[in-house]
Formats: sequence, structure tokens, C-alpha cells
Amino acid sequence: LTSRCWGCCWLVHPNIQEARMIVLLMGPPTCGKTTQAAHIAENHGLTALDFAQVVQAATITPNSGAAVEAKGVLAAGEQLPEALAIEILKERLDAGDCAKGFTLEGVPVNIEQAALLDGMLTRKGLSVDAAIYLDVQDQEWYDMFEPLLGWYLSSGKLATVNANMYLDEVKMCVDDILAAAAAASAPTTASMPAAAGMKIP
Repeated sequence: LTSRCWGCCWLVHPNIQEARMIVLLMGPPTCGKTTQAAHIAENHGLTALDFAQVVQAATITPNSGAAVEAKGVLAAGEQLPEALAIEILKERLDAGDCAKGFTLEGVPVNIEQAALLDGMLTRKGLSVDAAIYLDVQDQEWYDMFEPLLGWYLSSGKLATVNANMYLDEVKMCVDDILAAAAAASAPTTASMPAAAGMKIP
């Protein structure tokens, strides 16, 4: 799936939800992650998860050991340990609204979290289908998160979209990425087709 989307993609895609799909949305603040999550939810049926909101909901009325622990950590002004963060996410994924798949923003933020996330998903028989980097030419953000982007690049999951394009063009590129990811995960598909409007390194 490693790809870079440069232009608009004039394709009409059917709903991709034949199998559970997991899509990471990555990029700096104001790059459009929440907008694309809403677009994917509306057009492809994937539940939109924002990790900060997941943690907030879990700790307002904690009903698990992990949630109680997380509430205490946050009350002390400390950052959630990586393993605890992924455990909170795991509990959220058990909800029925994630059965068809989900988008996720806000986690992982480093390679350690990415490895823990991959391990948790593997134990559920799942994996990340696409990691979409919404690129707005923020060099400071890129320098900070380049190792994480490299993690998904090395696994063939990274797709980079020029998020400075018009919104409808970005949405069409995201649709193409999801269609390509769905095709790649299909049992009868031997290899990933290139989505229109994307350049494959």
C-alpha cells in the first residue's frame, strides 16, 4: 500500500466494508484527520475513534481495572504508560460499533505504541490495513514522527496524501487508498493495485 497521492481520483468506489478494516489517520493538528474520519465513517461505515476521546470516556466512569488505573495516572498529572494506553484502546474495540472496522487518530505516537498496537490486534486476528499520512508540509511534525512513519512504510501500510489539495480531492484520494487496501486484503487478490492519483515509489 506504500503510496503517495498527488492528484484527484475520479473513481466511484462501492462500500468497502466486506471485512473489518482498520485505518490509522496520521498528521499534525489541523491537517484534516477528524474531517477524513467523518468522511470515512459516512461513506464506508468505519467507526471514527479519537484516542483522547476514548481515554476521556473510559475514565469518566471507569468500569475496568485498566480504566481505574488510567484515571489515577491522569489525576496525578502523569502520562499514560504505553501498555496501559493500548489496553484502554483494546477495551474500546470490544464495543459492538467497532465490529465493521474503525479509523483511529491520536495513537500510536511512537514505535513502542505501534508495536504494542500491532501485537494487540494480532491477538484479535486483526491488523492495520492502512496508515494514512495527511501531509501539509509541516517539517517540525515530520521530523518528530519520521520513525513512526518509517515503521508503517517498512510494512507496506503507509499511504501519504497531499492534504493541501482541495478537500474533495483529498477525500477522493482517501477513498482510493481504502479501495486499494480492501483489494489487498481480499483472499483472492495476489498483490496491491495502484490507486488512481497515487504514485508508487
